[in-house]
Amino acid sequence: MTLVSPAASAYEKFLRSGNISYLYQMDTFDWVVVSAYFIILAILSFYGLHRYMMVFLYRKNRDKEITPKSNFEELPRVTVQLPAYNEMYVMERIIDAVCAFDYPHDKLDIQVLDDSTDETVEIARKKVAEKAAEGFDIQFIHRTDRTGYKAGALDEGLRVAKGDLIAIFDADFVPGDTFLRDLVPALGEGPRERRPPGNG
Repeated sequence: MTLVSPAASAYEKFLRSGNISYLYQMDTFDWVVVSAYFIILAILSFYGLHRYMMVFLYRKNRDKEITPKSNFEELPRVTVQLPAYNEMYVMERIIDAVCAFDYPHDKLDIQVLDDSTDETVEIARKKVAEKAAEGFDIQFIHRTDRTGYKAGALDEGLRVAKGDLIAIFDADFVPGDTFLRDLVPALGEGPRERRPPGNG
């Protein structure tokens, strides 16, 4: 036990007792800063715990084979929409990629929805004609009125879509050839009822 004389200075009391409270007393501002620090520390700790759980669950389940709960008795028809606007350098590439899908050609309905005002129009039109000659069900739909921009083009295509499912790819994206084969079975329980545009 250390005895401290009341007449001793705060510094002397600190040296004799080792109690830093003789030198500094926390005020309201200090308590606010310390409280905020520990609140932020707690949030980061929970975030770190979440990341740890994600890694743990991944390692636990990484060798499990993923299978859909149910499957289609027959593969559904898929409408693939390709909206584009002045994208001449990538149009042929995306059309080739979609036509290369490992999916029955008679189940594919491809729409090239082009609102372009440059050379893209002729490039896309020529490529669509080439693929149609190869037996693909592919349409070139060109608008001069860009109402709704790409969303408007998608809506225009949806009005004549033949598919039970809709897949949309931007022109500068290149899907792998197994995209539909991997995705469609995961949708499982069969195609949902199609609704005409504007009915929700």
